[in-house]
Amino acid sequence: MAATLTMREGDSWRADPLPDVRAAVPSPVVTDWLSDAPLLFDVSHDSTARFYATGSGVTPCLVDGEEPENLARHLGTATVDVYEKRAVVADGTLVRLWPERHETELDFPPRFHLVVPPDGGHEMLVLGAGYTLPYPLFKAEHLSARLGLPVVVARLLESRSGP
Repeated sequence: MAATLTMREGDSWRADPLPDVRAAVPSPVVTDWLSDAPLLFDVSHDSTARFYATGSGVTPCLVDGEEPENLARHLGTATVDVYEKRAVVADGTLVRLWPERHETELDFPPRFHLVVPPDGGHEMLVLGAGYTLPYPLFKAEHLSARLGLPVVVARLLESRSGP
């Protein structure tokens, strides 16, 4: 078991054995871009991933590689938030933590969000969770335990709007 409250920026950790975490989330991708990419709740990739969020969902993970030139063509919108996937929590327990890797484009301290998959009682949720580790991890563990759903902990890197 991870000592979640001792985790800090730059830390990485993985459960042993690494469980298979699955949850379906709506995707805004309207082309075949990222069709072979790890899904949002996949914990098997070793590199810290990025993903994109729009008003209609979140993309699979961009693990290695560059963003395409015309992102709006793939997502059907030019309004997008760019996140760094930092952790996955399932059954109220940290499953995987990736180290901070990507630079932020924000003028304020990067903030963490929790992504909760939809279920019969709610749509997909993206909830604010604070500015520094370990607090977002702790919040994700409690939320996952209460809802019985996995939770992704993500760090907001950039918000874009317009063409």
